[in-house]
Amino acid sequence: MIRNVGVAPRAALESYRRAAQEADPGAFRRLLDEVSSRYQAVETGAKDATEAVLAGADVQSHDVMIAAQEASLAFELILEVRNKLLDAWHELMRMQV
Repeated sequence: MIRNVGVAPRAALESYRRAAQEADPGAFRRLLDEVSSRYQAVETGAKDATEAVLAGADVQSHDVMIAAQEASLAFELILEVRNKLLDAWHELMRMQV
């Protein structure tokens, strides 16, 4: 059975808002760790579903496809966030020169 892990956008946004309001310098690090762990859960779910199908388990093919698509979208989201963070870092470095 495949469980729905998903990347809850509202929950992630609330986590971001809480982190932004906190004066704790480690809050951003914890936020990134939380996002990373959610991505790992989605990726693991897709991998497990694929392995279950290959092993001949009684798994619905549409569940496997949905899990694979969720993992793909989560990866694209992580990649875009990384790109935006790198762009912001480069902009800060240009401002200091």
